[in-house]
Order: sequence, then structure tokens, then C-alpha cells
Amino acid sequence: MEISKLKTDFEQALLSSQIEIQENTLRDISQELHDNISQQLGLVKLQLNQIQMQGEVAGITETKAVVSRTLEDLRDLSHSLHPDRIAAFSLRENLLFDLERIKKLENMTVEDDLEQDAENLGKDKKVILYRIVQELISNFLKHAQATYLNLKVSYSPTTIYLQMEDNGIGMEAGHRSGIGLISIKNRLEVLKGTMNMENKPDKGLKIMIEVPL
Repeated sequence: MEISKLKTDFEQALLSSQIEIQENTLRDISQELHDNISQQLGLVKLQLNQIQMQGEVAGITETKAVVSRTLEDLRDLSHSLHPDRIAAFSLRENLLFDLERIKKLENMTVEDDLEQDAENLGKDKKVILYRIVQELISNFLKHAQATYLNLKVSYSPTTIYLQMEDNGIGMEAGHRSGIGLISIKNRLEVLKGTMNMENKPDKGLKIMIEVPL
């Protein structure tokens, strides 16, 4: 029994370390996006402004618009990657931030029902839950071929309930878990949570997650 407990504790510690390494990597990427690429694009925009002031150049206005949109997207991406920024806001605020980005997509309907964070939702749990939803959204955008997304988060005194549903193509029979789903399962192991899926081919996918507070 002692050996079994030691093994379980070691596996939990290993998963926690893996997640910490991932968060540190994301922090570095976020900083690089903000400090380097964003600044370079800002410089390009200034140079375009100077060219425009010297005389009208064909296509300069459209180019400036593209650069502006790219800068905005980079800022959003940088914010969503940085763990310190995630920790500074509630889980609800972070999720709403990401959902707003999806709403900007053409032919996409997004609905949400996100309760305010539970008082005993700790920083680490909040960051891990947010990463789980980010991965779910990434899979949704890559594979679902959906036009509708619904995200719900609710709390009981002892449990966090997270539900995500779409109207896409669902999962094919015999689907093997990719890196994204494996990452989600690893994070849920750290949180001692569970995940269930209701798969309806050509009608959508419903994912239900429960995590103890």
C-alpha cells in the first residue's frame, strides 16, 4: 500500500512538473511575442504612416489595416498565453476574453453561461482550468466544422462543472486521442477531475468536466 501511494504521489508530482514547464514555456513565448514581433510590427506601421504623409501610395491604407489587425491579434494571443495575466483575472473574465475572439469569426454563434468564480477557486486551479478550455476551443476550431458553440461553467459547494457543446461533425468512430486530448487528461489528473463526452456524428459533441474544489 505504501509503494502504491508513493507511485501515485510521484505520478501526480510528475504531471504537476510537466504543467509547470509548459506554463514557463508559454510565458517565454508570450514575452517574445510582446517584446519582439509586436514591436517590429509597430515600427512597420509607423513607417507606413510616414510614407503616407509624403504622398498617397496605392494600397497603403489597406496595408496599414492589415498590420493593425495583426498587432491586435498578437496582443490578444500574447495575453492569452501569459500565466501571470491569466492569474490576474477571474476564470470567467479570461473565458469571456477568448469567446469574444471566436464571436468575431464569420458565421459563428457563441453562447455562454459562466458563473462568477467560486471564492475557493485557487490560482493554480484557475490557470489549469483555463488551459483546458483553451485546448477544447483549439480542437473545436480545428476539427469541429461547427457554426455554434455553447460554454457553461457553474459551481456547487464542492465541485466545478464545465460543459462545452457544438453542432459540428462530432468524432469519427475509433477516434484516437491526439496530443490535445492527452494534455487535457493529464491536467485533469492533476486536478483529480473527470471528463465525459457525448458524441453525435454529424450532430455535434458535448463535453462535460467535473473538478473538485
